[in-house]
Amino acid sequence: MKVVVQKAGSEAMTFEVEATDPILMLKCLTESVKPDLGPASEFHFTLKGVPLQDDDASLQDVGYCDGDVLMVACGEDGQTGDAPAPAAAAAAADPVAAQGHSGVAPTSGFAAVQIVVSMCKNEKSNGVYVPAVPYAGKSVWHKAGSAPEEAAAGAEGEG
Repeated sequence: MKVVVQKAGSEAMTFEVEATDPILMLKCLTESVKPDLGPASEFHFTLKGVPLQDDDASLQDVGYCDGDVLMVACGEDGQTGDAPAPAAAAAAADPVAAQGHSGVAPTSGFAAVQIVVSMCKNEKSNGVYVPAVPYAGKSVWHKAGSAPEEAAAGAEGEG
């Protein structure tokens, strides 16, 4: 099913997803296409003027139909993105604190998926990427090195 997501005054984004996919996945897809909107955790979707509160609900559950438009507002309080969200203001005031690496790698949800990259021209990019500790509130994946890559990296460090 084609799903249209739009922020007021911005160009619409279209995603091809399943009717059973959760709203959270759409938020993550939206963030990946438009990272300037902020983190997916601060997106607020509305459908036909009704706020969608449950990120685990599917498009089918909320009654999304082809031709509908999910409107997205950004920020902790559903701000439009013109004014900085309180978290962004705090990060601007103390950027060092906002860059913390505390926490653990996610084990569930969209951020916990393993990503397999193959057939890249730069073969060093190919491989399996696993979830890592979030950085600055963003999901992070780390490439799991293969034995030959790790041996080559060790040999480079010895010279």
